[in-house]
Amino acid sequence: STRKSARTILQTGTCSAPLATCMISLLEYSEVPQREWILQYLVQATVGNPQNYLFATFKPPLSKKCYTAVERGCRLYFEMFSNKSLSRNIRASAGELLTWFPSFAHTTVPAFWNAMCDEGEIPNIRVVAAHGLSHLESRDDFISRALDIWSTSKWDSPLTHTAIIGVIARAVPIEQPLDQKLREGAVNACLLDGEIGTCTCRGNNAISLARSGAEMEWEWTDSVWRICERRPQEIIPLILPIFRESQENRALLHLALSVSRVTFLFGPTYCAGVPVPTGTVSLFGLTDLQVNVLSAFVESSLDWDVMSVCVQSVLQLPRPPSRECIRESVAYWRSKSVWPLQ
Repeated sequence: STRKSARTILQTGTCSAPLATCMISLLEYSEVPQREWILQYLVQATVGNPQNYLFATFKPPLSKKCYTAVERGCRLYFEMFSNKSLSRNIRASAGELLTWFPSFAHTTVPAFWNAMCDEGEIPNIRVVAAHGLSHLESRDDFISRALDIWSTSKWDSPLTHTAIIGVIARAVPIEQPLDQKLREGAVNACLLDGEIGTCTCRGNNAISLARSGAEMEWEWTDSVWRICERRPQEIIPLILPIFRESQENRALLHLALSVSRVTFLFGPTYCAGVPVPTGTVSLFGLTDLQVNVLSAFVESSLDWDVMSVCVQSVLQLPRPPSRECIRESVAYWRSKSVWPLQ
């Protein structure tokens, strides 16, 4: 019955008040397996996709009756979040659900600040707390206090450090430049506090930097993407030197793929129709930042078998280019004092 109810929510994006009430009642029983999934289903019922509110003010998008029904369980979600004997997945899911109920903020906000400040707390619980505070607190208060905690607190994992600064950077309005402290923090976080260049492992466990089992590699790459996404011109030029200075490793490769994804998602439309010398490809239509990113890649020790496929995709080439081809193409692009239409 629970699986059927959950399937209804996930497939249709709708949840009736009686259904929500039934699912909340299941949370009260510790013997119910995978209660974190029930909490996630309730998040889905409440806000739909939480990613829609990374940069937007939350407004209940679905049934008001269902939202009110889920809201009645806030006391239970808070007890689950606060209970350190529960699994971190249950606690994190409960914290995420509490994020969407400002009516309960008088209880949730102090607990979130305590969790974020607690150096003995599970890392991803600290990240969930920071994310919740970015929605429940006033923007200026959150940025000021969270930045102070971020810069003075002890972090067991650079991945947590990165995730927290990503949350803070997202809270700054896009029209407002990052101040120097926050900009430097964002860049250091993308570089895993300087450890990305010293990571020597080349296998699937290369990001051994996640010293806590609470975090995974994809969480770091997602944080890098979120930090750079809205401010590529501010952040990415400060990241590029690391590619020339560091030995190839899996962490550096993931950083390169994240930078590529951000850089080539925005900017003018690429045009391959401009004649260029034999052995090169046209970079006409690319911005200075995009060309500088390509230059940093070819001058790095990155695995070109992987990067060539990435470059093929962003430049819309028929086949993966060689490293020398892109190096000569960049040199030719830079030798042209004025490109048409640019």
